[in-house]
Amino acid sequence: MRIDTFEFGNTFCIPDNYVGGLKNYLSEVWKNRLKYQSFENVEDDTSGAKEYERIFHFDGNQLRAKNYIGFIQYQDLRINIYPKIVAQQPHKEEIIPKVLYWLSYSNRLQFPFSEISLEQQPFDDWLEAYIYLFAQHAREVLSTQPYHTYQEVVEETSFLRGGLAISEYIQSNLSTGRHQYFQSRHEPFLYDNLFNRIVKYVVKLLLSITQNTNNQHTLHELLFILDDVTDTECRAQDCDRVALNPLFQDLGLVLSMAKMFLESSSIHHSNDQHTMALLLPMEVIYEDFLSGFIKKNFPFRNPISQKMGFLASNELSQQVFATKQDIVLSFPKVIVDTKYKIRQKQDVKRGVSQNDLYQMVAYSIRSNVENVVLLYPKAWNQNSSIDTFTIEDTLACPPRKIQIKAVDVDICVDDAQINAQLANILSVD
Repeated sequence: MRIDTFEFGNTFCIPDNYVGGLKNYLSEVWKNRLKYQSFENVEDDTSGAKEYERIFHFDGNQLRAKNYIGFIQYQDLRINIYPKIVAQQPHKEEIIPKVLYWLSYSNRLQFPFSEISLEQQPFDDWLEAYIYLFAQHAREVLSTQPYHTYQEVVEETSFLRGGLAISEYIQSNLSTGRHQYFQSRHEPFLYDNLFNRIVKYVVKLLLSITQNTNNQHTLHELLFILDDVTDTECRAQDCDRVALNPLFQDLGLVLSMAKMFLESSSIHHSNDQHTMALLLPMEVIYEDFLSGFIKKNFPFRNPISQKMGFLASNELSQQVFATKQDIVLSFPKVIVDTKYKIRQKQDVKRGVSQNDLYQMVAYSIRSNVENVVLLYPKAWNQNSSIDTFTIEDTLACPPRKIQIKAVDVDICVDDAQINAQLANILSVD
């Protein structure tokens, strides 16, 4: 059973007998979300309600997605969640490659799947797309450069090889009257090593889940390549025990993808059911993409990511009321802040919340910058607009005017079009 939905989209129903188990599993995913490799540098601003999942709103067997995108595989139920800004996009297979491209700019979500292009093979299913990227890359790498490495083994030999494993020798030989044999600790050059065992385990795991014929074929090819490797159960922490030469970047990417599949917070596997979830906060993707794009394409504006600051101090001289602008440009100076909200422009505020405006005024005063730009995402088929608000700062000496521009940015187009939009938006009259 497959369900496709969007962030904050319409409610949908699941079978009643799935509700309790799915809730418990999502609570487990939620509590462990900061252990994801891809989430390790993301601020957690949801200090409350840590025990209960905040991925869906549940009303009986009716669910509504919140602000995470990705997939959840629970037994035979697969839920795909897409960004809200493409809710009207008729071709879902164009969405996932775009999101992976945006992720390639992220410095907080270390997401290995974004390092490989998906343009040649469109998918409208997150899990199948990730399996495809892993399987294709692993097959290409392991078929052209099979990985052998020196790996420590302890085995009984008739003559000493390497060094003597004393405790094993005492336990297995001296205590049993077989002192003429040795327990040798040595490092042969092996193809049957930990790296290949991890890859083989992940391949078998994914083969039990994928429903895509091409993915099944590629995974079977990988099993053939790894036929001489021992079958063993692996865990995410085993990936940390693999020491790859930094020159082997392709192998490192295979290992990173395998680790993400094995992360305890994103995968749970047992003999009688498959449950897997890989979910990403879209507001972080949006913010990191625009910040990274501006830094790459507007270096002459000297873009600087701001560190955490504070608006005030209390009577104990403690810094309070934290501030953090996304980026500040120079020549001329402009504060740029991203807001992952779709503006509703029916009223005179043009979809800008009062809290956001107060926040930007505070940033402007604290940084002594008169021009502020709020970058909102343009939804599919929505009209873009630039709306300017002027605030009289009469307390400044001399008095000054703060200009705040609210702008819709279409990030679903190509680089040249995004660049042209931002060049116009970031200019100062």
